[in-house]
Amino acid sequence: MSEANLQNNVRTRLKLFGILVKRISNRADVGTPDQCYCYDGGEGWIELKFKSRWPPRGGPLKVGLEREQWIWLDEWAAAGGCCWVLAQVGRRLYLWEGCHAEELYHGVTEERAMEISFWAGGEGAVWRDLATALM
Repeated sequence: MSEANLQNNVRTRLKLFGILVKRISNRADVGTPDQCYCYDGGEGWIELKFKSRWPPRGGPLKVGLEREQWIWLDEWAAAGGCCWVLAQVGRRLYLWEGCHAEELYHGVTEERAMEISFWAGGEGAVWRDLATALM
């Protein structure tokens, strides 16, 4: 699994629930999230991250956000926009609101990741649950 696989899974699986997801590549505005989505008139942005596992011995995980990414997410969230960080760590997905991007940039423990997550899911019917969380 990789971030590219995660990106493809998000796009194809959320489409099954009526959510249109488009990949974004924007060199003009550094920090722009990987994907935007739209459903029934609502829309938002998703920054995707992939890590194969949590650090050993419970250390903090840095999901891989760049400084420009957390600033973009923080500003968008502060303006009332809908934006998320969706990370796959091992086999588990975590969805965090953009307002937590700075904390994710600096690193979070697994316990803190769960505390601030809007939604988290493991194997099974996670895509339906994720679609519901984004709506």
